[in-house]
Amino acid sequence: MNDDLAAWEALGDEYHARLAKNYVTWVRRYLAPAPPSPHTPEDLAGKPITWTIGGLTPAVALLDNVVLAVKSGCPISALMCKHFPQVSAPEMLAAHI
Repeated sequence: MNDDLAAWEALGDEYHARLAKNYVTWVRRYLAPAPPSPHTPEDLAGKPITWTIGGLTPAVALLDNVVLAVKSGCPISALMCKHFPQVSAPEMLAAHI
């Protein structure tokens, strides 16, 4: 889950060995599918939708953060990179910060 393979590998074997101990097996093998077409609020309005996220999955941490940001009026955006932006896209992360 990193855009820059060379930068990721440059972190070294010791770093990767420490990190690997913390990964859940399914996360290590996870492959993200192609992103679906985005929906608009108009697409969903009036539809009989109940939207839930598994509360005992890592996705709930993201949901909790999004809900808190919305309640707080904080803007939410995405950095166009994968995990560890400080490795794969340091310039983009620095510009964002």
